[in-house]
Amino acid sequence: MERLNALGLTEHKTFTAPWPTIPEQRYAAFVRGFLDGDGCISLHTNKRIAPSVRFSWVSASRPLIVGLSDWLKSVDVRHGLYAYGRYWRLRVGEQRSAARLGGLLYPSSDVPALARKRAKYELWLSGR
Repeated sequence: MERLNALGLTEHKTFTAPWPTIPEQRYAAFVRGFLDGDGCISLHTNKRIAPSVRFSWVSASRPLIVGLSDWLKSVDVRHGLYAYGRYWRLRVGEQRSAARLGGLLYPSSDVPALARKRAKYELWLSGR
């Protein structure tokens, strides 16, 4: 275990994973990967209003989800952060913020991303 710790791996990372220290221009790519792994894009329809999109993440790591919250604040994306016992949920549901976030996460069609999640955002974007 000491050797793994020396490489930067820690025990119980589910609860302790930190927000990464990476160049600022890489955060959108990291968040896109975080969304692909531990997040969700959902579409909501209501007959009286236009369809809406919501981005959400769930994590047991407070440092990781707070880091995400801090980054979203820094790029002017409104969101909610909620605690559920030992787990955290972060949601971006306000449509202007969702559009801003989507533009950051999917700046072009060639960035690596999970196709089924990107497709939901693109479907919403095409119907706006």
